[in-house]
Amino acid sequence: MHEKTALLIVDVQKGFVNDQCHIIPSVVEALQNDFDYIAACRFYNPPNSPFRSQMGWHKVEKDSAEFELAFTPKESALVYDKPGYSGYTPELESWLKSNNIDKVMVCGINTEVCVLHTATDLFLNDWHTVVIDKACGSTKGSEYHNAGLLAIKHCIGDKSII
Repeated sequence: MHEKTALLIVDVQKGFVNDQCHIIPSVVEALQNDFDYIAACRFYNPPNSPFRSQMGWHKVEKDSAEFELAFTPKESALVYDKPGYSGYTPELESWLKSNNIDKVMVCGINTEVCVLHTATDLFLNDWHTVVIDKACGSTKGSEYHNAGLLAIKHCIGDKSII
């Protein structure tokens, strides 16, 4: 039986693209051509979030230019929003199940935060999860990206990154 694989693109948004990860939007846009099932999540910072109250971080409001995707998703892609680190939401879970997905390939921005949280949550919910190294990056640069990859390997296994 053929394994059904989905690509999950995490937070490749205008507000997260900088000099450290500027290549990621074009990488993920091209990568979509290798998949029949694509989902892309967008982070937004709710008014009463701990990002605002505890970190003093007020960027990426839902209706701002920062919130917009920094690439063009395939027309068939599921695009959904999330108010926290993890892209594993009830909406994504329902979409994965309704499409009989067996494996989720994860990529996006910030490897050490949202990609890590998303990959770990997928793994903990029994999804075969793999992170695509070349399609991930960090706004903080390669040191943070590499730290995220190391944490992902520790959390979900050495074979979880390609």
